[in-house]
Amino acid sequence: MDKEDGNWNAVWESKTRIVENGWIVEMRIPYSALRFPEKSNAPLVIKYVQEYPPIQLE
Repeated sequence: MDKEDGNWNAVWESKTRIVENGWIVEMRIPYSALRFPEKSNAPLVIKYVQEYPPIQLE
């Protein structure tokens, strides 16, 4: 789980919208685009990162 795959190049869809307190993203990634070993009992884990840039007041 600690290694990233820079070769992953799947077709997926996303949609965003701005809401009162930020924004929302919905993503559709086909299960077939995810690479799993043929025989695996490993759980599906999804990670995401949320970062806030510093606010500069003028």
